[in-house]
Amino acid sequence: KPSEDRDWIRIRNSLAEFAERARALGCGVLWAAFIRARIIVEGEYLSDLARALVIGDEALRTCSGDLRANFLVMEAVGRQLFYAGRIKDALPWMDRALSQGVDGLRLARFNLLLETARASHAAEGGQAVSYATQAVELARGGGLPPTCEVTGLGELAVYTWLAEGGLRAFSVWNECVEVLYACRTDDNMWRKLFILCGHVSGYFATLALDGKPPTTTIEGEPYARPRPGLFVQTAGRLETMYVASREPALMAQMAYFAAGLDQEGHALDWSRRGLEGARSADNLYTVPAFSG
Repeated sequence: KPSEDRDWIRIRNSLAEFAERARALGCGVLWAAFIRARIIVEGEYLSDLARALVIGDEALRTCSGDLRANFLVMEAVGRQLFYAGRIKDALPWMDRALSQGVDGLRLARFNLLLETARASHAAEGGQAVSYATQAVELARGGGLPPTCEVTGLGELAVYTWLAEGGLRAFSVWNECVEVLYACRTDDNMWRKLFILCGHVSGYFATLALDGKPPTTTIEGEPYARPRPGLFVQTAGRLETMYVASREPALMAQMAYFAAGLDQEGHALDWSRRGLEGARSADNLYTVPAFSG
């Protein structure tokens, strides 16, 4: 059912019952997972942030010795505070969660690092690049899908661009697109990331070559500026926009981006690879893009 059609009161009560059963069985992490779900339901779907905070505080008094349980509860409280716009209150909770040093829960930690980067940027705290870098390092450490590294590098490139400009962002972005092609699959997540990388590359390339950003897409829609959270917060079914024959076009954008920053070696490399891809796919539309 759509979220607005669900009986959230009933769901909340069921989660409380499940949590008590898990605690009675001595399953600390399972108990914390149900508590985390209760906090989310109270904060996001019942719009009762105060109740969500009470649940979190009560839970932490119960699970103070279990680092994984602590992480799950602190992470949930931090997110709810952030989503409610209480960013300065959210960041300490997020940092407390990240400081737990838990084994496992790698995907949850990866996601929290990127959310903390977004919160830090919103608070003008200056640590967004650091948090995003930690997310990339975690993704490289194994145990996560390769697309997580693409997501982390995409976020890191945006934060680097906002903080330090295009030249510093290029090396991160170049690696992001390299990893994207290296982990190529036919699943929807990869296709979504390809569309996002194409959008951001087009923006960066136009800005680097023309000195000003693009204003409209080829469909005539406003060209959205790359923003923090783009790679983790995008709604809609972007994967449906993917067309395999357009893959060389991303390489053309990378060549233009590199050329606009006088990165001649990278520009030549992307041009060569894009031209080979366009020819092998009989993509006559894309071939002229590499003629310059």
